[in-house]
Amino acid sequence: MQADYQALYKNLAEKSKAHADASGAHLLQRQDEAVGMLLLWLDHLCATEATGTADILLVGVRAAAVEVAGCLSLGLVRPALLALRAEIDMILSWLYFKDHGVEWEQVEEVGQGFKLKSEVIEYCEKQNVRFPRFNTRYKLLEQRKRRREKDPYRLLSAHLHSQVSKTFPAPTLEGLINPRGLCEECIEVQQEVVEYLNDVLFSCFAEKWTILPPPIMRSVLARLNEDQRRAFFFDKK
Repeated sequence: MQADYQALYKNLAEKSKAHADASGAHLLQRQDEAVGMLLLWLDHLCATEATGTADILLVGVRAAAVEVAGCLSLGLVRPALLALRAEIDMILSWLYFKDHGVEWEQVEEVGQGFKLKSEVIEYCEKQNVRFPRFNTRYKLLEQRKRRREKDPYRLLSAHLHSQVSKTFPAPTLEGLINPRGLCEECIEVQQEVVEYLNDVLFSCFAEKWTILPPPIMRSVLARLNEDQRRAFFFDKK
């Protein structure tokens, strides 16, 4: 029996519109609030750390945040989760490629030489000149994390690979449109991604703390007691 594609499309469009009419504006606002600290970082990095190499990745992070907002306003949680993973991938890739023009050129021209998350983190740990005491600083922030997931990238990767039953895609078209509550949970994941990236970036650029945006400084200092602040900024061990 041939499917009634017009009816299937109409049902999908109506369900998505109903979701957008009821919750779209609210979810756009929630996402905008959740991503605020990341946008501050992007503005700061573009103004102070851009090298002319791979800076397009910072633009891509902003675009991914917009994609999350758009998807959730329509009830599309799964593609929003994949966009969240892209935020992490692009920020970390930028940390490496901004100082590796030849390698970035290879990625752009032939699509080879991409860096895994683990490779970039290891690179940051070893770059004592570019990112002094990265590992020590990151561990201090990790000890005082507010996010539930130690590494939200793992959660997002599970959805990407879909090898666990809870991460399977919807088997029907109308199942693509998720309820508001699930979209709200996705925004909570966005908040966790922002804190994770904030901790990575702050650990990279803490030596330049005097020029960091005040809201970023306040958000980090609020999580550290006096001894931890001293160890974070001044201890050279």
